[in-house]
Amino acid sequence: MLSLVLKQLNEEKAIYEFHPNADVAYGIVELERKSNVATVKEQLQGSEWHTVHALNKLEEYGVLNLFPKIDTIYWY
Repeated sequence: MLSLVLKQLNEEKAIYEFHPNADVAYGIVELERKSNVATVKEQLQGSEWHTVHALNKLEEYGVLNLFPKIDTIYWY
C-alpha cells in the first residue's frame, strides 16, 4: 500500500509525498509536467519498491492531467 499526498502543483511541476504502508515517514517525488518525467527528490531508505510505484503513478497522473490531493494505491 502506498499513500500519495500532493504538496505542490503548478504549470511546471507536481510534487508529492509518498508514504509506504500508511507510515509517518515519507519520501518526495516530483513530476516535470512538460516532459512527463517523474524523479525522486527525497529517497526513503528501504522503500525502493514503493518509490517505483510512486514514480509510475505520477507519470500516469501526467498523462491524464489529473492530480488528486490524496491517493492510495493498493496491490497484491
